[in-house]
Amino acid sequence: MDNAKKQTERNIENLGGVVPNRPIGSVKLSPEEEKRDYLAISFDAAALDDRLTQYIAELGFGPGMLEFASWVKRNAV
Repeated sequence: MDNAKKQTERNIENLGGVVPNRPIGSVKLSPEEEKRDYLAISFDAAALDDRLTQYIAELGFGPGMLEFASWVKRNAV
């Protein structure tokens, strides 16, 4: 029982560094950080779909589509 309690406490401490999801644009990224973010998901269709869905949910259909397209255009190699 003590082992489980200690492990739980360690897990809680380790979770302290987790950054929660934030609305798009709430934390300004440098161009280099934005590029790294794009490259991290650019070959993952599900991740790109999730990002598009996030833009649409936060900005509305039309503006979300346009902002997603702008994000891709800014960062595509």
